[in-house]
Amino acid sequence: MGCYEPTGFLKFEGMNSEKQMMERLLQIMDVLNPDAEYKLPADFEDYYFPLALMGVLDEYDPQNGSYMTPSLDLELAPALFASLFPNASFHYVFTPWYSVTMDDTETITAIYKDKKLMIRRSYYDHERAKSLCQELIDQDAAALEKYQEYLEQEDLTEEEVKDDPYALDWFDLLEELTGQYDGKEVVDESYEFKELKPFRDDEFEESFFAEEDILFYLVKEQIKQDDDSVGSFVKDFSAQQIQDLIEIAKESNCSKALAMLEEEKENRISEKEG
Repeated sequence: MGCYEPTGFLKFEGMNSEKQMMERLLQIMDVLNPDAEYKLPADFEDYYFPLALMGVLDEYDPQNGSYMTPSLDLELAPALFASLFPNASFHYVFTPWYSVTMDDTETITAIYKDKKLMIRRSYYDHERAKSLCQELIDQDAAALEKYQEYLEQEDLTEEEVKDDPYALDWFDLLEELTGQYDGKEVVDESYEFKELKPFRDDEFEESFFAEEDILFYLVKEQIKQDDDSVGSFVKDFSAQQIQDLIEIAKESNCSKALAMLEEEKENRISEKEG
């Protein structure tokens, strides 16, 4: 059996309150390390990443002491980020490398800006890398020369490459032909971005946080910090949720947050009466 060794990053732009809630959300999603602290921008590596970025989590397995393999539905996390923080923007990349094989590993790239979520799903695909190399070699004399030099350097002949397509590393050759640092990025860029409507998935959220609604929890924690900049988030909360937050603000002696919440409550009463 192997293990996942993910890599990725999240660059997030928004109000301080949004950044703090995003950092707390990443902490919640790291179910194996509940005391982990994330600061934006965040880099994700195999020993330090929120497991829920990999999709819906199975139930905790006490025998193995860990959660079972996630669903690997990589669109769920960026769709959630965009849904929770519609006025923010972010650039997110995540690759769940598996230690046994890299073949067909998916990379999700998400760019959210001006309330528009663009997603690119790309794959670690030797055949695609080979095809891109061949296209360059066929169309560019300079690329052909570099290819021949590469074969000589690797002590290979064209016949050997034809007989065994894995005789050379096509990703490495792409770097030589394009002058780019990472052949995988060249392959990634050959896939197209497509728009995805932000959405929330109950099964996904409950798999790592079933206590209460995630957005209400995140806002509640900001209220406890006397943060009155979260007014836009409470607009869609129910009257009962607003009242619950008012009680929390009173208990925590948070005067600024309390004033914001009471104003929201009064505005709703006025709208009803009007």
